[in-house]
Amino acid sequence: MRLIYFCSFVPYLALGHLGLEMVSAYDADISNAYQSNLGGNLCSFVKSCEKINFSEFDGVIFTNCCNSAQRLYDYVTYHYPRMFSFLLEISRTENVLINHTDLIHSLKRDFFISAKKDADAFIETAPVYYDILILGSSLHKGYVNNLKQLFDRYQLNFETCHSTPRGDLIINGTGEVSCPRMMHYLEYCEHKILNAKAVICIATQKCDHILFAFPQIKELCRKYDKKCLLLEEEYVGKISENSKLRYEAFKECLMLDKK
Repeated sequence: MRLIYFCSFVPYLALGHLGLEMVSAYDADISNAYQSNLGGNLCSFVKSCEKINFSEFDGVIFTNCCNSAQRLYDYVTYHYPRMFSFLLEISRTENVLINHTDLIHSLKRDFFISAKKDADAFIETAPVYYDILILGSSLHKGYVNNLKQLFDRYQLNFETCHSTPRGDLIINGTGEVSCPRMMHYLEYCEHKILNAKAVICIATQKCDHILFAFPQIKELCRKYDKKCLLLEEEYVGKISENSKLRYEAFKECLMLDKK
């Protein structure tokens, strides 16, 4: 069975051990021909997800992380009424384990999966110290690769909506997790900022959670004397020329500091 999911709060590694093929929306094939039927006030990542051919999947797992994601849930369940769909509730605190349990039980019931013991998922631990912390919401995999090439001499740590297997960390109880929706997100960011030499915060346009966090993140960087770059981007497959100039200038500042 092939399932597509939209958020790293979905325990995709554990579900893979159950025999389900888990596909991230960030890795899904999306055609170039595109005219959105979704509202103009939704974020560009969600609007790009309208391009996905959902008929290629047996089910979809959403989260209630923002209004845009909930509108995508409405859109898909309306156009694909017979497809398995699940809306994973992300609470404002870390206490979401019961919601993961409901998800796993629903999948076992609907796809006739035997009630075998769930295998522990192997999760790579993030580096303790790193050169640049990348905070953000939805980043296209092509955009991520561009960043890695641009800052190839620096160790990057991505803290985005799809970079860390948060759902599996919660099930295993092996790490602290957060997302921009949660009440303690800024405290979580503060810990991450302390371990970085510089911070880049990238918000997908119309992503309210990240945009509201911009001023506080900037203040934390000022408090700990960390170089900080704030950007608002469309969900695109490569860095725009305007943003590339800003990244290059930021890299030069880091190089001057090193000298």
